[in-house]
Amino acid sequence: MDKQNILILEDHQIIGELIQHVLSGESNFNIVATVSSVAQAQEELRSQPVDIAIVDLSLPGESGLSLLKWIHKDQLGVKVLVLTMFANGSNVVEAIKYGANGFLPKDTSLGELKQALTQIAQGNTYFSPEISSIIVDSIKNDYKKEDVTVKINNLTSREKEILSMVINGNSNVEIAEKIFISVRTVENHRANILRKTSAKNFFELAKAVMENNLLDFASGE
Repeated sequence: MDKQNILILEDHQIIGELIQHVLSGESNFNIVATVSSVAQAQEELRSQPVDIAIVDLSLPGESGLSLLKWIHKDQLGVKVLVLTMFANGSNVVEAIKYGANGFLPKDTSLGELKQALTQIAQGNTYFSPEISSIIVDSIKNDYKKEDVTVKINNLTSREKEILSMVINGNSNVEIAEKIFISVRTVENHRANILRKTSAKNFFELAKAVMENNLLDFASGE
């Protein structure tokens, strides 16, 4: 493996200096700069060759994610290892979307940090077990949302309207009066909605709609 030029973006000085100290003792890594802001990182990336950027997502002001987007947009070819104290499905997936090659929690061991950098330098990706679990959970939730969305999309506009009214607490009689149809017709629509969505009852369906932020979609808006 060729010697890798490393840029460290970390706003906590002690952590940045610790990472720099540990990696400086490794023959495969050359620390070109340790900076504390996205603007400083961009300046360094413009002025000298960097192979891997270690990026903290949680920065005051501009997020480390904006640096990933900038690197991705300008196609700089810089590999990125993300460090963060606050890993969740949304920021992990967003970072991967914009080209993150690895992701570690900040409480990772220095040994794992070196292992991740080595893997990334060799053209691989590296995600800690904790981050891998978050990715899997996020994918599962995305599939769940897609499944619910597809099922609701199979409803007619009238069925979506009635579903939205049921979720908002309207009774069959109130729905019938508001949209000028019979109670029996409302009951038939409700039965069709459950059949098409494979829901056991409207409580289960309403819960899925609310959990996946699909209320506007369910109402046809």
